[in-house]
Amino acid sequence: MNRSVNGCLGLFGAIALAALLASCGGSGSPGGGPADTSGMLRQVRDAQEFENALKSALSDAVSTGLMSGPIALPTVTAADFSSTYTLEAGVDELDLVRFDGSHLYVATEFSGLPELGDAIRILRTDRAGARATEVSRIPLDPGQMTMGMYVADGRLFLVSSEAFFGPYGGIWPAIAYWAPTRFTVRVYDVRNPESPRELYSATLDGVFVASRRTGDRVVLVSRHSPRVLLDETRRQRIERLPLHELLPSITVNGRKDTLVDARDCYITNDDRPSGYPIITSITSFSLSDPRDNDSICYDEATDGVYASRNALYVSEPRYSAEFNTNTRIHKFSLQGARASYAGSAEVPGALWLGGQMDFRMSESAGLLRVMTTEPTTDTSDSLDHRLFVLRPKQGELALEIIGRLPSDTRPQEIGKPNEGLFGVRFDGDRAYAVTFQRIDPLYVIDLSTPSDPRIAGDLVLPGVSEFLHPVTGELLLGLGIESGHTKLELYDTSVLELPQSRGAITLGGLNSYSPALYDRHNFTYLAGPQTDRFAIPAILMFDQSGNSENTLHQFEVLGKSTPASSLLQEAGVLELPESAGTQAFSHRSFIDGDTVYYVRDGLVWSSNWSTPSQVNGPF
Repeated sequence: MNRSVNGCLGLFGAIALAALLASCGGSGSPGGGPADTSGMLRQVRDAQEFENALKSALSDAVSTGLMSGPIALPTVTAADFSSTYTLEAGVDELDLVRFDGSHLYVATEFSGLPELGDAIRILRTDRAGARATEVSRIPLDPGQMTMGMYVADGRLFLVSSEAFFGPYGGIWPAIAYWAPTRFTVRVYDVRNPESPRELYSATLDGVFVASRRTGDRVVLVSRHSPRVLLDETRRQRIERLPLHELLPSITVNGRKDTLVDARDCYITNDDRPSGYPIITSITSFSLSDPRDNDSICYDEATDGVYASRNALYVSEPRYSAEFNTNTRIHKFSLQGARASYAGSAEVPGALWLGGQMDFRMSESAGLLRVMTTEPTTDTSDSLDHRLFVLRPKQGELALEIIGRLPSDTRPQEIGKPNEGLFGVRFDGDRAYAVTFQRIDPLYVIDLSTPSDPRIAGDLVLPGVSEFLHPVTGELLLGLGIESGHTKLELYDTSVLELPQSRGAITLGGLNSYSPALYDRHNFTYLAGPQTDRFAIPAILMFDQSGNSENTLHQFEVLGKSTPASSLLQEAGVLELPESAGTQAFSHRSFIDGDTVYYVRDGLVWSSNWSTPSQVNGPF
């Protein structure tokens, strides 16, 4: 299996592709401005209408000569233990390691250790003894890469794929054609972890994009290009092909069927098609009974996914011939067993171009808040950062902008000239934004009046915070870089107009960093009544020879109920023995009472919070 992962394109790399996208049929609204928000998608009248739209897109794609063949690409709770860190409370995310308070579930295929093989290791944990014992294994399919799993209510839901195109959508805008591929869903009964039992297995056509879980429902987003594009003979007779040969399929127990009924699909109302024959499918499974699943689709691409407890938002960049960039957003309700289309909007600027960009979207009280970035031709200020507040438009399947920053009445820009937008976090009726070029301005934005958002205050400090975590409604934790060192900072925002620092901690030497900066699942947080504990892996450089330490660092937030006297302090380092090596592909950690589990490349190490230097393992 080829396990290499494509890197994500940066903002300017993706924007530079606009000319190619436009010439190949990618569309935006005329003149580059946002399209009308009324009915960007509409449900088809019948299957024939969807078939006509899909075949038209296929024929257009073939006529451009674009489809000569596939591109060769490498393929918050009251519990006293921490679980997978997620953007939204109550919205679970796929991960390679899970902890349910009594067992660890660890995917080993990326470990680089042949003795572990490709499997899901299930280990029983012992909080009192700070140890773990393997009790069973679930073999993984050869030729598949694990995208992640959920573990809840005695079920393990596993997603694997033939191909992986990069995390968090960063590479999506760069690829004009998606080679047809498949991904697999397997569900196991793990009520008895020592004897896991497979309940369900299905193979789906398409490229896996993202997944979220709310309660019993697991939602999968995928995108599919019909395989006919790889067959020269069949490409010449697209109009005569039956519709089922063009739709994505699902195969269960050897029985193949279409993944989605064309009558449940939507098509774009654009004057011009998107230019690419792509079907985005949204499939909802029941965790307790995965045979209970349903899909809808629409005939546009998607490169970004954000989910609240009630809705799924998918986004894609839209380019014009003038190289303006907009972001199109579609909302789908998650109230029932099937996702249902709930409206669209298009906002200026780019949203999803690599990294953890879903932090730039947030839903609260039915309102969607979005931050975008758009390059300008002004060399003195080459980037514009904007915030938009959107709500469902009454009587229409649309989202309308009701608030924005900057605005006519509040013209202050988010960021100083030429500063990039790094950390973004929404928390209730507040938003935090960190911009950076040489220093780190933290902006506190008041969203209590959605129609009139305002920059309430800002704080200028050295360095940049790229990952932001709300400790309380008035305390914010920042993780980032200062002069090449890893930096943690505790911000007091109890007075919106006067944010302050309550202390900072710097780790390592030049070129030190934490993997939590680019993958939030590497960040572990356990809130307590008075004291919060958290841990991050860090790769710390100490000299020019390249010597480094690969360690798990523990921290505490003290006095969080009184922001003015709150304190951020170090609480020790879990350092592995030299035999473990200094390099690792994956890091995860979990706090279980006073016990810490550090899962690194498929192996488990453990220690007590108060004595992290006394390490047990590997298990």
